[in-house]
Amino acid sequence: MLEDTTPQFPTPVLVKVRLDDIEEATLTGASNDSVADMEEKGQQEPVRLYTRGEGQLLGIADGNRRIQNARRLGWTHVEAYQYPALTVLQVAQIQLSAHNRAPNLITEARSLAVLSRSGLGTDERELARAAGLPLTRIRKLLKLLVLPDDILELTGSVLSSGAAESVAGLSPEHRIQAIQLIRQRAGEEKGRFTHEDLKEIQRVRDTALATMLSGLSVSMPVVTLRPVDQLAAQVRIMCREAGVSAEELWAVLSQHEAPQPQPQPPINAVPAGSDPWDLPVPVPAAVISTPGVAAVSVDPWDLDLPQVAAIPSPAPAETTFAPAPWEIPEEVTHPGAAAAPTPPAAPPPARPRSGMSFAPRSFGNVLGARK
Repeated sequence: MLEDTTPQFPTPVLVKVRLDDIEEATLTGASNDSVADMEEKGQQEPVRLYTRGEGQLLGIADGNRRIQNARRLGWTHVEAYQYPALTVLQVAQIQLSAHNRAPNLITEARSLAVLSRSGLGTDERELARAAGLPLTRIRKLLKLLVLPDDILELTGSVLSSGAAESVAGLSPEHRIQAIQLIRQRAGEEKGRFTHEDLKEIQRVRDTALATMLSGLSVSMPVVTLRPVDQLAAQVRIMCREAGVSAEELWAVLSQHEAPQPQPQPPINAVPAGSDPWDLPVPVPAAVISTPGVAAVSVDPWDLDLPQVAAIPSPAPAETTFAPAPWEIPEEVTHPGAAAAPTPPAAPPPARPRSGMSFAPRSFGNVLGARK
């Protein structure tokens, strides 16, 4: 009798569970784009829950996005594989087993082609909604569909899914070379199309591109202009700035030529046969004396001064000065004596008027004169 080597692991029970009895879903490190797909198709796979203890909510081992979508859609129950109480190690094993189901790109690409042919999606966004997949993944899958069916069948055995994506991204010419090499590797025993083969094809592509570009780079000769061409260009610029057409300038240049200087015999300053001291001395012109202007032969101090009209001086203002103490009569200084009337001051003698005016005397000079 054969011994049962099946590992002992708690067996789950398929049940319908109320969403209120399940803990809150967490999406740490993941995105959720499957709500539209779940709304259209319903729940395609049960979630995995486990009992944590009496009176506690059920824990989620797998299916956080499905539980979140069900709550968004307003559902009350979900289908679940419910485990009994599990250890931390057993929960980790269930999670690793669930996430170890890597997606098959070729299967998804072919299924996407079926959806596209059936008319469920006319563009990438409609296909993403119909398939319940992110738009970036839809674009990656559509790129794989450029490969022939036999190459798609060899993906996973002769070449990896990453190599298939790289081959699909090549230009048509180099993609054909890669497909031929993949088929050659498939005919070999344990043949594999590796990334080294892909690098070789890419190297050949880069070499061909460099050769093509080098053929396009033609060395251009250095352009040199003749002096007459340079002068013509400068003349055109000058004509444009002056508002003169080249035809008008040429007409003027054709009719009027620039005068050429004629050779002249040398002119001698001294007549032939005469010495410089024998030449007559030129007589200067007579000097005409002008009134008020000194002649050349008269010194400035010998000239007569010009007559200047006399400027009338203003009449001096009459100023009354108090008499000095020694000019007061003696009888006035005694007390009780009647004060004699002071005779009016005589006006100063008139001075002879001349052609020049003088400033009035100062107050000190007046006092000195009265003394």
